Amino acid sequence: MNNKKWSEEDIEKTLTKLPPVQDRQTKDDLFQAIASRTEKELPTRFSPRKKKTWVFPAMASAAAVLLAILIIPPFFTSDNQLTTNNMNQEESNLNETAPVENNDLNDTDLDSHEVAVNNNEEELPEAPETPSIEDDGNEMFNEHDEPAQVMTKPARVASVAYIAKSYSVGEGSSANHYITLEEYELDESVNREKALLTSVKESDTTSGHYLNSLQDVTSSGDTVQLHFTDTEALQALSSQEYTFIEEMFQEIVPLYGYNEVEFLVDEEPGLIFGPRGMAQSLDVTTHNRGYYLVEENNEVGLISARMAGEVMREDGTPLTFEQTVEKMATTEEEEGWYESAIPAPVEVTSVTIPGDTARVGYRIIEDGDVEEEKLHLFFEALKLTAKSFTLDSLEIINVDSGDTITYDMGEN
Repeated sequence: MNNKKWSEEDIEKTLTKLPPVQDRQTKDDLFQAIASRTEKELPTRFSPRKKKTWVFPAMASAAAVLLAILIIPPFFTSDNQLTTNNMNQEESNLNETAPVENNDLNDTDLDSHEVAVNNNEEELPEAPETPSIEDDGNEMFNEHDEPAQVMTKPARVASVAYIAKSYSVGEGSSANHYITLEEYELDESVNREKALLTSVKESDTTSGHYLNSLQDVTSSGDTVQLHFTDTEALQALSSQEYTFIEEMFQEIVPLYGYNEVEFLVDEEPGLIFGPRGMAQSLDVTTHNRGYYLVEENNEVGLISARMAGEVMREDGTPLTFEQTVEKMATTEEEEGWYESAIPAPVEVTSVTIPGDTARVGYRIIEDGDVEEEKLHLFFEALKLTAKSFTLDSLEIINVDSGDTITYDMGEN
């Protein structure tokens, strides 16, 4: 296209070359007419076309939809392939691990296992949905999990307490002093700490009743804590009183299941324990094998084999429960200041321990006469003897009548 600008001279020359026109208009009139018409309407070849505004947006939208149809499906196919590959990889890992975990299976077990797997391949349960993990840090639990149950060991209770009494053999300075035990029936069942508190206070034979300063008894495991009011509460004990109290602890404390005594004052350890001086604790022995009978002034009590000096070992090994009961039928003492707790008309026929229960069978010989008190002491001696062994219960059975007495070793 020629972009030459038209001047008036060029227009005149161009017009002169045109064929003559039969028109009376001057060139000025013609020029004005052309100019006036040009202002109203552009020449046809320069007129802009009116565009249809909907064509190109519609075409663009159609193209976008077509691209989406072509591009998106391959992504889904790729994801499915990745998931399938991951599952195949996990299954392969499991198959590789399984033989290592089951090396101890014999051939028969392996064949059975393969048959079971083949039979159940189509019946495998669907895997449970994975629980979501919260952002607050809470632990994740499976919906099928049951809450853990805390097993609490029941507290040991007591319906009786044991009172320690001093028993002397001989006269004067050559007399030997022993500790005997008597059963003290409580008004109501209490825990073993309260029962021990009663035992200690009721056993106090000191001149100043020094054990009245014992305020409370607590425990932790196999250790019992004695809480006193004052550090000097037991300072005034005489040598004989100190020996009695120490032996009293040795005899009584193990019956309640403890093997150590701690002395506390205002929750702080230690007090002055008579001639011994400052003491924080006292170890007590739980090794005892049997109980025997002591009678004085028409009063009958029990004395331990440890206190009486009876044999409690055989070839260096502590006697078993069966051996102990058999040994209780006789005594080593020739002077006879104590005797067997098994009355003469009573015969022990069997001693067995099925599981954690000891069973003692007995019978009363024909025409035998046994005092009710002696028979009760026989039962009590067996019960106290069983406390030195790890037993849950004791059954004493009259094999003739079938009468059975059962003691729970968790109770006194």
